[in-house]
Amino acid sequence: MNPPPSVSKATDAKVRVFGLRQVWSIVVFSFVINLLYLTGPLFMLQIYDRVLASANIPTLLGLLFIVVVLYVFFGVLEFIRSQVIASNGEAITETLADASYRVSVASSCEANPSLEKASALEDVDRLRSFLKSPTFSALFDLPWAPIFLLFVFGLHPMLGVIATIAAAVLAGLAIVNERLSRKNIAKATSVSTEARKKAQYARRNAVSLRGNGMVGAVGQLWRGSDREARQIGLRTGAINSGFSTATKTLRLAIQSVMLAAGAYFVIQGELSAGGIVAGSIIFSRALAPLEQILSNYTQLARARDSYANLNSWWSEEKDVPFKEGLPPPERSVEVSGLGVCAPGVKQFIIAGITFGLESGDVLGVSGASGSGKSTLAKAIVGAWPCTVGKVCLDGAELSQWSEKELGAHVGYLPQDIELFNHTVASNIARCRGDADFEKVLEASKLAGTHEMILSLPDGYNTVLGEGGVSLSAGQRQRVALARALYGNPFLVVLDEPNSNLDEQGEKALAQAVDSLRLKGRIVIVIAHRQNILNRATKLLVMEKGQMKVFGKPEDLVKAMKAQAAAGAKPKALASTRKGNQSDV
Repeated sequence: MNPPPSVSKATDAKVRVFGLRQVWSIVVFSFVINLLYLTGPLFMLQIYDRVLASANIPTLLGLLFIVVVLYVFFGVLEFIRSQVIASNGEAITETLADASYRVSVASSCEANPSLEKASALEDVDRLRSFLKSPTFSALFDLPWAPIFLLFVFGLHPMLGVIATIAAAVLAGLAIVNERLSRKNIAKATSVSTEARKKAQYARRNAVSLRGNGMVGAVGQLWRGSDREARQIGLRTGAINSGFSTATKTLRLAIQSVMLAAGAYFVIQGELSAGGIVAGSIIFSRALAPLEQILSNYTQLARARDSYANLNSWWSEEKDVPFKEGLPPPERSVEVSGLGVCAPGVKQFIIAGITFGLESGDVLGVSGASGSGKSTLAKAIVGAWPCTVGKVCLDGAELSQWSEKELGAHVGYLPQDIELFNHTVASNIARCRGDADFEKVLEASKLAGTHEMILSLPDGYNTVLGEGGVSLSAGQRQRVALARALYGNPFLVVLDEPNSNLDEQGEKALAQAVDSLRLKGRIVIVIAHRQNILNRATKLLVMEKGQMKVFGKPEDLVKAMKAQAAAGAKPKALASTRKGNQSDV
Protein backbone atom coordinates (compact mmCIF):
# COMPACT_ATOMS: atom_id res chain seq x y z
CA MET A 1 0.00 0.00 0.00
CA ASN A 2 1.33 3.44 -0.91
CA PRO A 3 1.52 6.10 1.78
CA PRO A 4 -1.16 8.77 1.71
CA PRO A 5 -0.45 11.89 -0.42
CA SER A 6 -0.04 14.05 2.67
CA VAL A 7 2.94 11.93 3.69
CA SER A 8 4.56 11.55 0.27
CA LYS A 9 4.41 15.31 -0.36
CA ALA A 10 5.86 16.26 3.03
CA THR A 11 9.47 15.31 2.30
CA ASP A 12 11.01 18.75 1.81
CA ALA A 13 14.45 19.05 3.38
CA LYS A 14 13.63 22.55 4.59
CA VAL A 15 10.62 24.38 5.90
CA ARG A 16 8.93 26.20 3.03
CA VAL A 17 8.12 29.64 4.37
CA PHE A 18 6.50 30.64 1.09
CA GLY A 19 4.99 28.82 -1.82
CA LEU A 20 6.14 29.91 -5.28
CA ARG A 21 2.85 31.69 -5.99
CA GLN A 22 3.05 33.75 -2.80
CA VAL A 23 6.66 34.71 -3.53
CA TRP A 24 5.88 36.00 -6.99
CA SER A 25 2.77 37.84 -5.88
CA ILE A 26 4.67 39.65 -3.12
CA VAL A 27 7.57 40.43 -5.48
CA VAL A 28 5.18 41.91 -8.05
CA PHE A 29 3.28 43.90 -5.41
CA SER A 30 6.56 45.18 -3.97
CA PHE A 31 7.81 46.23 -7.41
CA VAL A 32 4.67 48.23 -8.21
CA ILE A 33 4.47 49.71 -4.69
CA ASN A 34 8.05 50.91 -4.84
CA LEU A 35 7.51 52.41 -8.28
CA LEU A 36 4.51 54.26 -6.90
CA TYR A 37 6.77 55.71 -4.20
CA LEU A 38 8.13 57.85 -7.04
CA THR A 39 4.76 59.57 -7.29
CA GLY A 40 5.54 62.20 -4.64
CA PRO A 41 9.02 63.15 -5.87
CA LEU A 42 7.86 63.36 -9.49
CA PHE A 43 4.87 65.46 -8.47
CA MET A 44 7.12 67.90 -6.60
CA LEU A 45 9.51 67.99 -9.55
CA GLN A 46 6.65 69.02 -11.84
CA ILE A 47 5.31 71.57 -9.34
CA TYR A 48 8.66 73.34 -8.94
CA ASP A 49 9.81 73.13 -12.55
CA ARG A 50 6.57 73.57 -14.51
CA VAL A 51 3.58 74.71 -12.50
CA LEU A 52 5.32 77.47 -10.54
CA ALA A 53 7.21 78.63 -13.62
CA SER A 54 4.10 78.74 -15.83
CA ALA A 55 1.49 79.57 -13.15
CA ASN A 56 -0.84 77.13 -14.98
CA ILE A 57 -3.74 76.22 -12.65
CA PRO A 58 -5.32 73.55 -14.94
CA THR A 59 -1.97 71.73 -15.07
CA LEU A 60 -1.77 71.85 -11.27
CA LEU A 61 -5.28 70.40 -10.93
CA GLY A 62 -4.59 67.71 -13.51
CA LEU A 63 -1.38 66.65 -11.82
CA LEU A 64 -3.11 66.64 -8.44
CA PHE A 65 -5.87 64.36 -9.75
CA ILE A 66 -3.34 61.90 -11.19
CA VAL A 67 -1.38 61.88 -7.93
CA VAL A 68 -4.49 61.19 -5.82
CA VAL A 69 -5.48 58.28 -8.07
CA LEU A 70 -1.97 56.82 -7.88
CA TYR A 71 -1.88 57.14 -4.10
CA VAL A 72 -5.24 55.36 -3.81
CA PHE A 73 -3.86 52.60 -6.00
CA PHE A 74 -0.72 52.54 -3.84
CA GLY A 75 -2.76 52.20 -0.64
CA VAL A 76 -4.81 49.31 -2.05
CA LEU A 77 -1.71 47.42 -3.17
CA GLU A 78 0.04 48.03 0.16
CA PHE A 79 -2.99 46.66 2.02
CA ILE A 80 -3.22 43.60 -0.23
CA ARG A 81 0.49 42.90 0.17
CA SER A 82 0.26 43.17 3.96
CA GLN A 83 -2.66 40.72 3.99
CA VAL A 84 -0.84 38.23 1.76
CA ILE A 85 2.20 38.37 4.05
CA ALA A 86 0.05 38.08 7.19
CA SER A 87 -1.94 35.14 5.81
CA ASN A 88 1.27 33.39 4.85
CA GLY A 89 2.56 33.86 8.39
CA GLU A 90 -0.56 32.14 9.70
CA ALA A 91 -0.28 29.44 7.04
CA ILE A 92 3.29 28.55 7.99
CA THR A 93 2.20 28.43 11.64
CA GLU A 94 -0.65 26.10 10.73
CA THR A 95 1.74 23.90 8.75
CA LEU A 96 4.20 23.61 11.60
CA ALA A 97 1.83 23.71 14.58
CA ASP A 98 1.12 19.99 15.00
CA ALA A 99 4.66 18.89 14.20
CA SER A 100 6.23 21.47 16.53
CA TYR A 101 3.88 20.46 19.35
CA ARG A 102 4.71 16.76 18.94
CA VAL A 103 8.44 17.44 18.71
CA SER A 104 8.39 19.75 21.73
CA VAL A 105 6.55 17.21 23.88
CA ALA A 106 8.52 14.20 22.62
CA SER A 107 11.88 15.93 23.16
CA SER A 108 11.65 15.36 26.92
CA CYS A 109 11.36 11.61 26.30
CA GLU A 110 14.07 11.18 23.67
CA ALA A 111 17.40 9.52 24.38
CA ASN A 112 19.30 12.64 23.27
CA PRO A 113 16.89 15.58 23.51
CA SER A 114 17.98 18.73 21.68
CA LEU A 115 17.36 22.36 22.56
CA GLU A 116 16.09 22.94 19.03
CA LYS A 117 13.28 20.45 19.54
CA ALA A 118 12.50 21.59 23.08
CA SER A 119 12.00 25.18 21.84
CA ALA A 120 9.97 24.19 18.75
CA LEU A 121 6.76 25.91 19.87
CA GLU A 122 8.57 29.14 20.78
CA ASP A 123 10.44 29.06 17.46
CA VAL A 124 7.23 28.76 15.44
CA ASP A 125 5.63 31.62 17.37
CA ARG A 126 8.73 33.79 16.94
CA LEU A 127 8.85 33.06 13.21
CA ARG A 128 5.15 33.84 12.81
CA SER A 129 5.55 37.21 14.55
CA PHE A 130 8.44 38.12 12.27
CA LEU A 131 6.64 37.05 9.09
CA LYS A 132 3.80 39.46 9.93
CA SER A 133 6.06 42.38 10.92
CA PRO A 134 7.04 45.53 8.93
CA THR A 135 10.64 44.33 9.13
CA PHE A 136 9.78 41.35 6.94
CA SER A 137 8.07 43.62 4.40
CA ALA A 138 11.23 45.73 4.36
CA LEU A 139 13.17 42.71 3.11
CA PHE A 140 11.05 42.78 -0.05
CA ASP A 141 11.54 46.54 -0.44
CA LEU A 142 15.30 46.45 0.02
CA PRO A 143 16.15 44.96 -3.42
CA TRP A 144 14.40 47.93 -5.11
CA ALA A 145 16.76 50.48 -3.52
CA PRO A 146 19.00 50.45 -6.63
CA ILE A 147 16.03 51.71 -8.66
CA PHE A 148 15.83 54.78 -6.45
CA LEU A 149 19.58 55.28 -6.66
CA LEU A 150 19.35 55.15 -10.46
CA PHE A 151 16.65 57.80 -10.28
CA VAL A 152 18.99 60.00 -8.23
CA PHE A 153 21.73 59.40 -10.80
CA GLY A 154 19.26 60.56 -13.42
CA LEU A 155 18.83 63.86 -11.61
CA HIS A 156 22.59 64.39 -11.40
CA PRO A 157 25.52 61.91 -11.47
CA MET A 158 27.24 63.45 -8.43
CA LEU A 159 24.08 63.20 -6.36
CA GLY A 160 23.91 59.52 -7.33
CA VAL A 161 27.53 59.01 -6.27
CA ILE A 162 26.85 60.62 -2.87
CA ALA A 163 23.73 58.48 -2.37
CA THR A 164 25.55 55.28 -3.39
CA ILE A 165 28.44 55.94 -1.01
CA ALA A 166 25.97 56.59 1.82
CA ALA A 167 24.08 53.37 1.03
CA ALA A 168 27.35 51.40 1.03
CA VAL A 169 28.33 52.86 4.41
CA LEU A 170 24.94 51.96 5.90
CA ALA A 171 25.19 48.43 4.47
CA GLY A 172 28.61 48.14 6.12
CA LEU A 173 27.10 49.20 9.44
CA ALA A 174 24.48 46.48 9.05
CA ILE A 175 27.16 43.83 8.47
CA VAL A 176 29.20 44.95 11.48
CA ASN A 177 26.02 44.97 13.61
CA GLU A 178 25.29 41.42 12.49
CA ARG A 179 28.72 40.16 13.52
CA LEU A 180 28.70 41.90 16.89
CA SER A 181 25.14 40.96 17.85
CA ARG A 182 24.68 37.42 16.60
CA LYS A 183 26.38 35.53 19.43
CA ASN A 184 24.81 37.74 22.09
CA ILE A 185 21.32 37.21 20.65
CA ALA A 186 21.76 33.43 20.52
CA LYS A 187 23.05 33.34 24.10
CA ALA A 188 20.27 35.62 25.35
CA THR A 189 17.66 33.34 23.76
CA SER A 190 19.21 30.24 25.36
CA VAL A 191 19.46 31.79 28.84
CA SER A 192 15.95 33.23 28.59
CA THR A 193 14.60 29.78 27.71
CA GLU A 194 16.34 28.31 30.76
CA ALA A 195 14.85 31.02 33.00
CA ARG A 196 11.38 30.32 31.63
CA LYS A 197 11.77 26.60 32.34
CA LYS A 198 12.73 27.31 35.95
CA ALA A 199 9.71 29.58 36.37
CA GLN A 200 7.42 26.89 34.91
CA TYR A 201 8.93 24.28 37.25
CA ALA A 202 8.26 26.53 40.25
CA ARG A 203 4.68 27.09 39.14
CA ARG A 204 4.01 23.37 38.66
CA ASN A 205 5.44 22.55 42.07
CA ALA A 206 4.13 25.60 43.96
CA VAL A 207 2.50 23.56 46.75
CA SER A 208 5.66 21.58 47.44
CA LEU A 209 7.82 24.70 47.33
CA ARG A 210 5.60 26.62 49.73
CA GLY A 211 5.18 23.67 52.05
CA ASN A 212 8.94 23.23 52.34
CA GLY A 213 9.79 26.93 52.41
CA MET A 214 11.64 26.64 49.09
CA VAL A 215 9.97 29.46 47.14
CA GLY A 216 12.77 31.92 47.88
CA ALA A 217 15.59 29.44 47.20
CA VAL A 218 14.17 28.32 43.85
CA GLY A 219 13.40 31.96 43.10
CA GLN A 220 17.11 32.73 43.47
CA LEU A 221 17.90 30.12 40.81
CA TRP A 222 15.30 31.64 38.50
CA ARG A 223 16.47 35.19 39.16
CA GLY A 224 20.05 34.25 38.29
CA SER A 225 19.06 33.04 34.82
CA ASP A 226 16.55 35.84 34.32
CA ARG A 227 19.09 38.50 35.34
CA GLU A 228 21.73 37.06 33.01
CA ALA A 229 19.25 36.99 30.10
CA ARG A 230 18.26 40.60 30.72
CA GLN A 231 21.87 41.75 30.99
CA ILE A 232 22.78 40.08 27.72
CA GLY A 233 19.65 41.60 26.19
CA LEU A 234 20.67 45.05 27.42
CA ARG A 235 24.13 44.69 25.87
CA THR A 236 22.67 43.49 22.61
CA GLY A 237 20.07 46.26 22.67
CA ALA A 238 22.78 48.84 23.27
CA ILE A 239 24.70 47.59 20.24
CA ASN A 240 21.61 47.61 18.03
CA SER A 241 20.50 50.98 19.35
CA GLY A 242 23.95 52.41 18.64
CA PHE A 243 23.92 51.21 15.06
CA SER A 244 20.31 52.29 14.56
CA THR A 245 21.10 55.76 15.89
CA ALA A 246 24.20 55.95 13.71
CA THR A 247 22.10 54.99 10.69
CA LYS A 248 19.49 57.67 11.34
CA THR A 249 22.14 60.31 12.06
CA LEU A 250 24.09 59.44 8.94
CA ARG A 251 20.95 59.45 6.80
CA LEU A 252 19.93 62.91 8.06
CA ALA A 253 23.45 64.22 7.58
CA ILE A 254 23.66 62.82 4.05
CA GLN A 255 20.29 64.37 3.23
CA SER A 256 21.67 67.75 4.26
CA VAL A 257 24.80 67.10 2.20
CA MET A 258 22.64 66.23 -0.80
CA LEU A 259 20.56 69.37 -0.32
CA ALA A 260 23.75 71.43 -0.20
CA ALA A 261 25.18 69.65 -3.25
CA GLY A 262 21.86 70.07 -5.06
CA ALA A 263 21.83 73.77 -4.29
CA TYR A 264 25.36 74.08 -5.65
CA PHE A 265 24.38 72.36 -8.89
CA VAL A 266 21.28 74.60 -9.18
CA ILE A 267 23.55 77.65 -8.85
CA GLN A 268 25.78 76.14 -11.53
CA GLY A 269 22.72 75.60 -13.73
CA GLU A 270 23.14 71.82 -13.77
CA LEU A 271 19.99 70.99 -11.76
CA SER A 272 16.52 72.41 -11.33
CA ALA A 273 15.09 73.52 -8.00
CA GLY A 274 12.58 70.64 -8.10
CA GLY A 275 15.44 68.19 -8.48
CA ILE A 276 16.81 69.17 -5.07
CA VAL A 277 13.60 68.18 -3.27
CA ALA A 278 12.95 65.10 -5.41
CA GLY A 279 16.49 63.81 -4.92
CA SER A 280 16.29 64.21 -1.14
CA ILE A 281 12.97 62.34 -0.93
CA ILE A 282 14.10 59.52 -3.22
CA PHE A 283 17.33 59.09 -1.30
CA SER A 284 15.41 58.84 1.97
CA ARG A 285 13.12 56.19 0.47
CA ALA A 286 16.07 54.18 -0.85
CA LEU A 287 17.51 53.86 2.66
CA ALA A 288 14.20 53.39 4.51
CA PRO A 289 14.13 49.54 4.25
CA LEU A 290 17.70 49.26 5.50
CA GLU A 291 16.95 51.59 8.40
CA GLN A 292 13.83 49.56 9.27
CA ILE A 293 15.85 46.33 9.29
CA LEU A 294 18.64 47.78 11.40
CA SER A 295 16.27 49.26 13.96
CA ASN A 296 14.62 45.83 14.43
CA TYR A 297 17.64 43.66 13.86
CA THR A 298 17.14 41.64 17.06
CA GLN A 299 13.76 40.44 15.82
CA LEU A 300 15.27 39.52 12.46
CA ALA A 301 18.18 37.63 14.03
CA ARG A 302 15.94 35.67 16.39
CA ALA A 303 13.58 34.77 13.57
CA ARG A 304 16.54 33.56 11.50
CA ASP A 305 17.80 31.42 14.39
CA SER A 306 14.28 30.04 14.91
CA TYR A 307 14.10 29.15 11.23
CA ALA A 308 17.44 27.34 11.51
CA ASN A 309 16.19 25.47 14.60
CA LEU A 310 13.02 24.39 12.80
CA ASN A 311 15.02 23.12 9.85
CA SER A 312 17.23 21.11 12.22
CA TRP A 313 14.33 18.75 12.97
CA TRP A 314 11.88 19.37 10.13
CA SER A 315 13.51 17.02 7.62
CA GLU A 316 13.82 14.35 10.31
CA GLU A 317 10.16 14.77 11.28
CA LYS A 318 8.85 14.73 7.71
CA ASP A 319 11.05 11.81 6.61
CA VAL A 320 9.59 9.44 9.20
CA PRO A 321 8.40 6.49 7.12
CA PHE A 322 4.71 5.86 6.86
CA LYS A 323 3.64 3.06 9.22
CA GLU A 324 1.08 0.60 7.99
CA GLY A 325 -1.83 -0.06 10.32
CA LEU A 326 -1.27 -3.23 12.33
CA PRO A 327 -4.08 -5.38 13.72
CA PRO A 328 -4.87 -4.80 17.41
CA PRO A 329 -2.61 -6.88 19.69
CA GLU A 330 -4.33 -9.73 21.46
CA ARG A 331 -1.72 -12.38 22.26
CA SER A 332 1.51 -11.35 23.94
CA VAL A 333 4.01 -8.84 25.28
CA GLU A 334 7.68 -9.71 24.89
CA VAL A 335 10.63 -7.88 26.43
CA SER A 336 14.03 -8.92 25.07
CA GLY A 337 17.43 -7.77 26.35
CA LEU A 338 15.96 -4.43 27.38
CA GLY A 339 18.29 -1.68 28.55
CA VAL A 340 17.13 1.89 29.17
CA CYS A 341 18.83 5.19 29.93
CA ALA A 342 17.02 8.31 31.07
CA PRO A 343 16.65 10.98 28.33
CA GLY A 344 19.90 12.90 28.01
CA VAL A 345 21.81 10.46 30.27
CA LYS A 346 24.19 7.75 29.06
CA GLN A 347 24.17 5.60 32.20
CA PHE A 348 21.83 2.60 32.14
CA ILE A 349 19.08 2.54 34.75
CA ILE A 350 17.95 -0.97 33.82
CA ALA A 351 19.70 -3.57 31.66
CA GLY A 352 19.31 -7.15 30.55
CA ILE A 353 15.56 -7.40 31.15
CA THR A 354 13.94 -10.32 29.32
CA PHE A 355 10.53 -11.88 29.90
CA GLY A 356 7.30 -12.74 28.12
CA LEU A 357 3.61 -12.39 29.01
CA GLU A 358 0.57 -13.98 27.44
CA SER A 359 -3.03 -12.89 27.19
CA GLY A 360 -4.63 -12.96 30.65
CA ASP A 361 -1.37 -12.57 32.56
CA VAL A 362 -1.04 -10.20 35.49
CA LEU A 363 2.60 -9.37 36.19
CA GLY A 364 3.46 -8.05 39.63
CA VAL A 365 6.71 -6.07 39.72
CA SER A 366 8.43 -5.37 43.03
CA GLY A 367 11.80 -4.24 44.27
CA ALA A 368 13.47 -1.65 46.42
CA SER A 369 13.38 2.03 45.59
CA GLY A 370 15.78 2.83 42.78
CA SER A 371 15.69 -0.69 41.37
CA GLY A 372 14.30 0.57 38.04
CA LYS A 373 10.66 -0.46 38.22
CA SER A 374 9.22 2.82 36.93
CA THR A 375 11.86 3.00 34.20
CA LEU A 376 10.76 -0.45 33.05
CA ALA A 377 7.15 0.76 32.94
CA LYS A 378 8.05 3.83 30.86
CA ALA A 379 9.92 1.70 28.34
CA ILE A 380 7.15 -0.90 28.03
CA VAL A 381 4.52 1.73 27.19
CA GLY A 382 6.89 3.53 24.80
CA ALA A 383 7.24 6.72 26.85
CA TRP A 384 11.03 6.28 27.02
CA PRO A 385 13.00 4.76 24.12
CA CYS A 386 14.74 1.42 24.41
CA THR A 387 18.48 2.11 24.43
CA VAL A 388 19.13 -1.56 23.69
CA GLY A 389 16.81 -4.51 23.26
CA LYS A 390 13.16 -4.29 22.34
CA VAL A 391 9.57 -4.45 23.52
CA CYS A 392 7.06 -6.21 21.24
CA LEU A 393 3.28 -6.49 21.11
CA ASP A 394 2.26 -9.66 19.29
CA GLY A 395 5.78 -9.82 17.83
CA ALA A 396 5.80 -6.24 16.50
CA GLU A 397 8.28 -3.81 18.06
CA LEU A 398 6.81 -0.64 19.54
CA SER A 399 8.58 1.40 16.84
CA GLN A 400 6.42 -0.30 14.19
CA TRP A 401 3.29 1.26 15.66
CA SER A 402 2.27 4.85 15.08
CA GLU A 403 2.00 6.89 18.27
CA LYS A 404 -1.77 7.15 17.92
CA GLU A 405 -2.29 3.43 17.34
CA LEU A 406 0.01 2.41 20.17
CA GLY A 407 -1.76 4.79 22.54
CA ALA A 408 -5.08 3.15 21.72
CA HIS A 409 -3.77 -0.29 22.72
CA VAL A 410 -1.93 0.77 25.89
CA GLY A 411 -3.16 2.17 29.19
CA TYR A 412 -0.65 3.73 31.59
CA LEU A 413 -1.01 4.97 35.15
CA PRO A 414 2.26 6.70 36.14
CA GLN A 415 3.48 7.44 39.64
CA ASP A 416 3.32 11.19 39.09
CA ILE A 417 -0.28 11.83 38.08
CA GLU A 418 -1.11 14.85 35.93
CA LEU A 419 -4.74 15.72 35.23
CA PHE A 420 -5.77 18.56 32.95
CA ASN A 421 -7.92 21.60 33.58
CA HIS A 422 -10.90 20.02 31.83
CA THR A 423 -13.93 18.03 32.89
CA VAL A 424 -13.66 14.62 34.54
CA ALA A 425 -15.11 13.04 31.40
CA SER A 426 -12.51 14.74 29.20
CA ASN A 427 -9.68 13.58 31.44
CA ILE A 428 -10.89 9.98 31.40
CA ALA A 429 -11.32 10.14 27.62
CA ARG A 430 -7.66 11.22 27.29
CA CYS A 431 -8.79 14.69 26.12
CA ARG A 432 -10.15 13.30 22.83
CA GLY A 433 -12.57 15.71 21.21
CA ASP A 434 -14.47 12.85 19.55
CA ALA A 435 -14.73 10.74 22.71
CA ASP A 436 -17.65 8.36 23.15
CA PHE A 437 -19.24 8.99 26.56
CA GLU A 438 -20.31 5.34 26.71
CA LYS A 439 -16.62 4.41 26.70
CA VAL A 440 -16.01 6.96 29.45
CA LEU A 441 -18.70 5.31 31.57
CA GLU A 442 -17.34 1.86 30.78
CA ALA A 443 -13.82 2.83 31.90
CA SER A 444 -15.14 4.60 34.98
CA LYS A 445 -17.20 1.62 36.09
CA LEU A 446 -14.34 -0.79 35.39
CA ALA A 447 -12.06 1.36 37.57
CA GLY A 448 -14.73 1.58 40.28
CA THR A 449 -14.85 5.40 40.11
CA HIS A 450 -18.42 5.88 38.85
CA GLU A 451 -20.03 6.47 42.25
CA MET A 452 -17.17 8.69 43.37
CA ILE A 453 -17.51 10.86 40.25
CA LEU A 454 -21.28 11.16 40.70
CA SER A 455 -20.62 12.59 44.18
CA LEU A 456 -18.67 15.51 42.67
CA PRO A 457 -20.54 18.85 42.29
CA ASP A 458 -21.16 18.45 38.53
CA GLY A 459 -20.48 14.75 38.16
CA TYR A 460 -18.65 13.95 34.95
CA ASN A 461 -18.84 17.63 33.94
CA THR A 462 -16.87 18.77 37.00
CA VAL A 463 -13.90 20.89 35.91
CA LEU A 464 -10.87 19.66 37.83
CA GLY A 465 -8.67 22.75 37.72
CA GLU A 466 -5.01 22.73 36.80
CA GLY A 467 -3.39 19.43 37.80
CA GLY A 468 -6.72 18.16 39.17
CA VAL A 469 -6.34 20.44 42.19
CA SER A 470 -10.01 20.12 43.11
CA LEU A 471 -9.58 16.40 43.88
CA SER A 472 -7.77 14.63 46.70
CA ALA A 473 -4.66 12.56 45.92
CA GLY A 474 -6.68 9.34 46.12
CA GLN A 475 -9.42 10.71 43.84
CA ARG A 476 -6.84 11.86 41.27
CA GLN A 477 -5.32 8.39 41.30
CA ARG A 478 -8.70 6.75 40.70
CA VAL A 479 -9.57 9.11 37.83
CA ALA A 480 -6.14 8.42 36.32
CA LEU A 481 -6.84 4.69 36.63
CA ALA A 482 -10.09 5.16 34.68
CA ARG A 483 -8.11 7.09 32.05
CA ALA A 484 -5.66 4.20 31.74
CA LEU A 485 -8.59 1.80 31.16
CA TYR A 486 -10.35 4.03 28.60
CA GLY A 487 -10.90 2.30 25.26
CA ASN A 488 -10.38 -1.20 26.66
CA PRO A 489 -6.58 -1.35 25.94
CA PHE A 490 -4.79 -4.66 25.51
CA LEU A 491 -1.83 -3.74 27.74
CA VAL A 492 -2.36 -1.89 31.03
CA VAL A 493 0.66 -0.76 33.06
CA LEU A 494 -0.03 0.53 36.58
CA ASP A 495 2.83 2.15 38.48
CA GLU A 496 2.08 2.31 42.21
CA PRO A 497 -1.69 2.42 41.53
CA ASN A 498 -2.60 2.06 45.23
CA SER A 499 -0.13 4.48 46.78
CA ASN A 500 -2.90 6.96 47.73
CA LEU A 501 -5.92 4.67 47.89
CA ASP A 502 -8.09 3.92 50.90
CA GLU A 503 -9.66 0.53 51.54
CA GLN A 504 -12.53 1.20 49.14
CA GLY A 505 -10.12 2.30 46.42
CA GLU A 506 -7.93 -0.77 46.99
CA LYS A 507 -10.95 -3.01 46.56
CA ALA A 508 -11.98 -1.26 43.33
CA LEU A 509 -8.42 -1.59 41.99
CA ALA A 510 -8.32 -5.31 42.75
CA GLN A 511 -11.68 -5.83 41.01
CA ALA A 512 -10.43 -3.90 37.97
CA VAL A 513 -7.31 -6.07 37.72
CA ASP A 514 -9.40 -9.25 38.00
CA SER A 515 -11.79 -8.01 35.30
CA LEU A 516 -8.95 -7.22 32.92
CA ARG A 517 -7.40 -10.64 33.47
CA LEU A 518 -10.71 -12.37 32.72
CA LYS A 519 -11.04 -10.30 29.52
CA GLY A 520 -7.69 -11.61 28.31
CA ARG A 521 -5.83 -8.37 28.80
CA ILE A 522 -2.26 -8.14 30.05
CA VAL A 523 -1.76 -6.14 33.24
CA ILE A 524 1.56 -5.06 34.73
CA VAL A 525 1.29 -3.81 38.30
CA ILE A 526 4.25 -2.15 40.00
CA ALA A 527 3.72 -1.99 43.74
CA HIS A 528 5.27 -2.35 47.18
CA ARG A 529 2.09 -3.48 48.92
CA GLN A 530 1.71 -7.22 48.97
CA ASN A 531 -2.13 -7.26 48.73
CA ILE A 532 -2.26 -6.16 45.07
CA LEU A 533 0.73 -8.36 44.17
CA ASN A 534 -1.20 -11.37 45.45
CA ARG A 535 -3.43 -11.13 42.36
CA ALA A 536 -0.46 -11.58 39.99
CA THR A 537 -0.10 -14.69 37.84
CA LYS A 538 3.62 -13.92 37.44
CA LEU A 539 6.12 -11.99 39.55
CA LEU A 540 9.18 -9.99 38.59
CA VAL A 541 11.63 -8.83 41.25
CA MET A 542 13.99 -5.99 40.34
CA GLU A 543 17.29 -5.28 42.08
CA LYS A 544 19.72 -2.50 41.10
CA GLY A 545 18.36 -2.31 37.58
CA GLN A 546 18.55 -6.03 37.00
CA MET A 547 15.90 -8.75 36.80
CA LYS A 548 16.50 -10.70 39.99
CA VAL A 549 13.61 -13.18 39.81
CA PHE A 550 10.85 -13.89 37.29
CA GLY A 551 8.27 -16.62 37.29
CA LYS A 552 4.96 -17.89 38.60
CA PRO A 553 4.26 -17.16 42.29
CA GLU A 554 4.01 -20.84 43.18
CA ASP A 555 7.36 -21.56 41.53
CA LEU A 556 8.98 -18.72 43.45
CA VAL A 557 7.49 -20.00 46.72
CA LYS A 558 8.99 -23.42 46.01
CA ALA A 559 12.35 -21.80 45.27
CA MET A 560 12.17 -19.87 48.55
CA LYS A 561 11.38 -23.04 50.47
CA ALA A 562 14.25 -24.81 48.77
CA GLN A 563 16.58 -21.95 49.68
CA ALA A 564 15.34 -22.00 53.27
CA ALA A 565 15.83 -25.75 53.46
CA ALA A 566 19.38 -25.32 52.19
CA GLY A 567 20.01 -22.64 54.82
CA ALA A 568 20.07 -19.78 52.31
CA LYS A 569 18.51 -16.41 52.98
CA PRO A 570 15.54 -15.75 50.61
CA LYS A 571 16.50 -12.23 49.53
CA ALA A 572 14.70 -12.33 46.21
CA LEU A 573 11.24 -11.60 47.55
CA ALA A 574 12.16 -9.61 50.61
CA SER A 575 11.64 -6.34 48.79
CA THR A 576 7.99 -7.15 48.11
CA ARG A 577 7.20 -6.79 51.83
CA LYS A 578 8.54 -3.25 52.09
CA GLY A 579 6.28 -0.28 52.60
CA ASN A 580 5.18 2.16 49.97
CA GLN A 581 8.21 4.05 48.63
CA SER A 582 9.10 6.16 45.63
CA ASP A 583 10.92 4.69 42.65
CA VAL A 584 13.03 5.75 39.72
